[in-house]
Amino acid sequence: MPSSAHNRSRSSRWYPTEPNDSLSPADTKPRDTGIRACHERWRTLAFTFCDCFLGDKEKAATAAQEAFTTFLLDSCERDHNRVPLMLLQYALGCALDQSSRETTPQATDEMERIVPRLPAERAVFILRGILDLSPFEVAVIGRTTSDEVHRLWTDSLLHLRDLWVKPRAVP
Repeated sequence: MPSSAHNRSRSSRWYPTEPNDSLSPADTKPRDTGIRACHERWRTLAFTFCDCFLGDKEKAATAAQEAFTTFLLDSCERDHNRVPLMLLQYALGCALDQSSRETTPQATDEMERIVPRLPAERAVFILRGILDLSPFEVAVIGRTTSDEVHRLWTDSLLHLRDLWVKPRAVP
């Protein structure tokens, strides 16, 4: 028998909770409202991170949905005024999992040089450069140190510069 989550509209497909049979409908209303508010406030952040990391909207939607579901089930961190770092930890894990399932593209010399460094640098670049999080927040999300975040941030900028300024063949 399909759960009520399967019957929800596509626009609310990230809303993963099921009614709790032990509570009356009146008791679930505050919890339900808090979860919905948290979802509305932060779902775009999770999707944006996954989309930038994976570069594929469908895979990003799946990863963000998994991350948000895990976050809502595991966390009581639902402060609407600060970035839920635990949500981004789950988003990073789900995005890494999604990217590890990809088939390896045909290698080029440049790709072989860059690809091994991409996941950590890409995550730091997105979190610092696109989502504008502090080095401390990125360190918490990546479960590393601020020094490592600074190193990865610098490396990612240098690699990006190398891509932009690569030598052009003279005709």
